[in-house]
Amino acid sequence: MNKAQVIHEMGSADVMQLEEWRVPDLKKGEVRICHTAIGVNFADTCHRG
Repeated sequence: MNKAQVIHEMGSADVMQLEEWRVPDLKKGEVRICHTAIGVNFADTCHRG
């Protein structure tokens, strides 16, 4: 399991929830990239919901 920032409804920044997220199995032709940290694009925070 990973963690993901998830938005279930429109609203202010408090609608962004950190949740456990199941990593799906890979399909033919796909790759998995491991990372230790990511950033959230400012435009994404402006378009919640």
